[in-house]
Amino acid sequence: MREVAILGAGDLGGALARTLASRGRVSRVVLVDEARQVAAGKALDIRQSGPIESSDTFVEATDDVARVASADLVVIADQFGKGEWSGDAALQLVGRIATLSAAPLIFAGARHHEVMTLAVDELKIASARLVGSAPVAASAIARALAADATGSSPVDIGVPVLGLPPNWVLAWGQATAAGAPLEGMAPHQAARVEQVLTSRWPPGPYALGSAASAVVHAALTASRRRLSCFIASPFGGIRPVVFAQLVQLAPTGVATVMVPDLTPRQRVTLEATVLARR
Repeated sequence: MREVAILGAGDLGGALARTLASRGRVSRVVLVDEARQVAAGKALDIRQSGPIESSDTFVEATDDVARVASADLVVIADQFGKGEWSGDAALQLVGRIATLSAAPLIFAGARHHEVMTLAVDELKIASARLVGSAPVAASAIARALAADATGSSPVDIGVPVLGLPPNWVLAWGQATAAGAPLEGMAPHQAARVEQVLTSRWPPGPYALGSAASAVVHAALTASRRRLSCFIASPFGGIRPVVFAQLVQLAPTGVATVMVPDLTPRQRVTLEATVLARR
């Protein structure tokens, strides 16, 4: 039985719980929030919709963070009424989770790369355990825009997204349509996609929740699918830096990191964006 613990029953945490349950990707979801009654109400609502959506995922709620000890994956989401976990509160939470569980930590928020940086620098948590799922949502936006420009289906499009928001780097040289190299994108269209992606960031809780669900599924199944995720890795000869890269996941966290070919302009942009955050 696969169990996922979600820290926070806010809009993002609730959206993620519903997506995991409706797609039947795990056996049990535990919503953890100090607003226990709110979390319990959301859990009950999702459970009651299960028969309609042909899902038997069991969703429950608690205010006890220690419940993460039995989870296969732990997702950091958002507190009810307080938004995404951030700052000292997030650091304390991650530190406590690290003492309770050896499971990978999935960071679902749009700004959670900042929390991941603190976890690496101050808590010294192994980099392979930390994965940020928000870049999957950025890639989805880029895929939808590229599909509009080329008359394709966004389901068939693949666009690797690297770096940090809002200055994402889109590896167009590795973009695909139905498995073949993406064709028909003029330079001005690619530039337009990048501009719109920047203007639309951050996305809403449902997009971020769906992105986190995709990462959870890829990790638990050791999928060979390549996803753009925030991870920590050495960059420019310095200690590990958190930024979006193309990875394959496993139940233990990051399995493989792939480096797509970039143009000189893209490489300069990536280096400037990443190194400016240190």
